[in-house]
Parts: sequence; structure tokens; C-alpha cells
Amino acid sequence: MAFLNRLLIKRDSAMKGAFDIVMLIVSVYNIYGNAYYSAFEVDGLKEELWFILFDNIIELLFFIDMCCCFCQQYKDQETFTEVSDIKLIAINYLKGSFIFDLLANVPFETIFASFVYRPRLWRLMKLLRMPRLS
Repeated sequence: MAFLNRLLIKRDSAMKGAFDIVMLIVSVYNIYGNAYYSAFEVDGLKEELWFILFDNIIELLFFIDMCCCFCQQYKDQETFTEVSDIKLIAINYLKGSFIFDLLANVPFETIFASFVYRPRLWRLMKLLRMPRLS
């Protein structure tokens, strides 16, 4: 249990603040970019190596963020106290926005590419990341 407490990410941590700013910028790009790529036929860009690499780095950042949410300290809405117990943090995240983060991280476009017409429309699942902007 002492090992798990070392994983705790404080709410007022400078690293967390910097990572949140990076994730905000990446979220804006991701939401608008995925909506654009889903709406218009932009297959030529998908073949570019730099685009594939950039897209995968962004998806990796969202996966890291999802994993970090299991360890981020939060303020309880009822008692207004800081919750620092890893188990309670994980349960709160699982009951909250975990399912949306998980669905946004699943590469549906790649999974359904071979047997679904217009698999690019599955990129719209990434729009589940929109609440992050608020």
C-alpha cells in the first residue's frame, strides 16, 4: 500500500499543471482535427509518415493521461476535502469519466478498417474528449 501512495499526483503539483496545459492544447487539436478528418476525405494525409507519427504521439499522451487519472488527487464534492487514497481515487474515476476516456482511446478506425464502409467516421468517437475542454 505504501508503494501505491507514492504514485499519488497532487492537485497543486507544477508538473500536473504543465501536463494539463499540454493536454488542453492537444485536446483542442484532437477534437477539431478528428472532426475535420471525419467530415472530409483526407486519406492522402493519412499516408504521410509524419502525420501517422504525430497522431500516434497524441494518442499516447491521451493514454498516459487516462492512466494518470487513476492516481490524481481530487476534491470530494460533498465534504470539500482532498481525497488522497488511491483506491478511492480509482473508484471515483471508474464511476466518472473512465468509460468516456476508454472509448476515446480505443482505435476503432483501425479495428474496423477492413470490414466497415468509411471507417474514418469512427474517429468521431474521439469527440468524447470534448468535456476535457471545460
